[in-house]
Amino acid sequence: MKIKDIRASVHTTTIEVPLLTERVPGYGREEQREFVFCEVETDDGVTGVALTGHFLSRAVVVALEQHFLPVVVDMDPRELEAIHQRVWRSLNPRAMTGVVSSALSLLDIALWDIKGKAAGRSVASLLGGARTDVPVYVTFGFPQYDRETLTAAAQLQLDQGFTALKLVVAVSALALVIFIVVVLGGVSVLAGFSLLRLITVLRKELAVVLGTSSSEAVLPQLMERLEQVGCRRSVVGLVAPTGFSFNLDGVAVVIPICVVFIGQVYGIPLTFGDQLGLFLIFLVLSKGTAGISGSAFITLANTVAATSLVPIAGLALVLSVDRFLSLIRALTNVLGNAVATVVIARWEPGGLDRELAARTIGWSRPKNTVGEK
Repeated sequence: MKIKDIRASVHTTTIEVPLLTERVPGYGREEQREFVFCEVETDDGVTGVALTGHFLSRAVVVALEQHFLPVVVDMDPRELEAIHQRVWRSLNPRAMTGVVSSALSLLDIALWDIKGKAAGRSVASLLGGARTDVPVYVTFGFPQYDRETLTAAAQLQLDQGFTALKLVVAVSALALVIFIVVVLGGVSVLAGFSLLRLITVLRKELAVVLGTSSSEAVLPQLMERLEQVGCRRSVVGLVAPTGFSFNLDGVAVVIPICVVFIGQVYGIPLTFGDQLGLFLIFLVLSKGTAGISGSAFITLANTVAATSLVPIAGLALVLSVDRFLSLIRALTNVLGNAVATVVIARWEPGGLDRELAARTIGWSRPKNTVGEK
């Protein structure tokens, strides 16, 4: 089976915009949309068809009929990888415009259609089921390197990638453990109570956070538990909810690590000034972040896009492990807010029931009583 001809044409259709209930000046309830229809004909009489959007429609038609056809004519339409290799190597100088990419997408769909028809199966069945290998189309490096070099580089990146993703979770977890032990532990000692006993008291709430990766999910239970350890209701009612918006320690610590990780993946060196600036930015932006699962990733995406220090495409790497990062962020957020509430209650006259706190979280009057009245 060989490719004999490629035909492409531009078509226009009218679509209704359902969200417009009345005519808007300069617009109507109907819009004209263009699309490109492509047919790839083989010498066996099997024709593959494809449809794509309206990006530079007429340029895509010209690319298919005048530039693609001479390159792929007489090739086996089922050899998708070979066709991609030849197209990119032959038309690479024009690939960056997007026209070649759109045309190649059309050709690819049509070739899959031919492949399915030749096998007597739907494309869905050809692509369905469990897969151990996923085809990836990439244009980087084609003009400079041969296929063997690119294949070796891709394998190296694959081998390193999983380790790198494990490391970003491990480093983030280690940073939060250090933060909890050194910062929260130090604050607890100065305030005169045991952080370990507080964690023991909050074990049920922390277990819920571990299952939901959301700090907001345990706010009511946390407030009730803090009252049970001796904090006055009025203090808990002010400090705990406020802390869930303005005291997200886990977000402030982990998110800068993710940016540095993306920079390392792309080989972009970040100076100490860059890292310090990012830390300060995230320290501010963490205020007001919602305490729901995944909200910190939105903050990360907005800041990466605004600062332009690292490629925004690198967010996909962090997204793949964000579920695990979200867990440790949420645990730290809850624990940090619990510590803050106890400390504020201790500073507030009558805000902490000393006897109850002594029995539950091991409170004792510290040597340094700064803030006591």
